[in-house]
Amino acid sequence: MSKSAPDARPERWLAALALLAVCVISLGNVVVRYTTDASFAFTEEFSVFLLVVLTFAGAALAARRHVHIRIDWWKSCCRFVCGRYSMCCSGLRACCCWAWWSGTAPC
Repeated sequence: MSKSAPDARPERWLAALALLAVCVISLGNVVVRYTTDASFAFTEEFSVFLLVVLTFAGAALAARRHVHIRIDWWKSCCRFVCGRYSMCCSGLRACCCWAWWSGTAPC
């Protein structure tokens, strides 16, 4: 029995159709805008919706194929003897980064 990734045809088709629809809607809006000096009102909302659909389809495809982004930086930077200490250190670093980013850090 091979360990190949499961078939992901629905996700691929959904992503391809969403991308094609975004391209067609945007191209149609550009052509209409330059020929009539007016634009379609719905194109931005449809494009944003279809890009969200494309993002979810791509994420589902990546998760199904086990090629989604994994964040191993904390683990590789924090190699200590005890695994629990490593996890606590990672959590502490994440909290410090969040505090610094949100402006609540004491320094």
